[in-house]
Amino acid sequence: MNDYLIPIEKLGIPVKICVGNHDINRVRNPNLTILKYIRDRYNATYSWLDYNNSSCYKFEHNGVLFMCLGLYPKNLEWLKKNLPKDATKPIIFFYHYSTDPEFALSDWW
Repeated sequence: MNDYLIPIEKLGIPVKICVGNHDINRVRNPNLTILKYIRDRYNATYSWLDYNNSSCYKFEHNGVLFMCLGLYPKNLEWLKKNLPKDATKPIIFFYHYSTDPEFALSDWW
């Protein structure tokens, strides 16, 4: 975060991130600093014990709704609660793991 993310943000470049599997490794990152950063920066969901339900947030840009689902789309309660009632805007979902069938780990979860 200190080497890449924060310097880019200080340049005034908007950055949106989601948590990755290496970010939640309790050996490398025992305090789960990135989950706290995402929670505080984007008003995201946060659970130290259940990282599958952490780092979900949404924002709108140029009439498009973006919904970050964290590591992968596991937090369905948050998604149901935050999906718009009317489907008039385009929605882009993003999360850490790929859904591209060409990627070897796209369906592990």
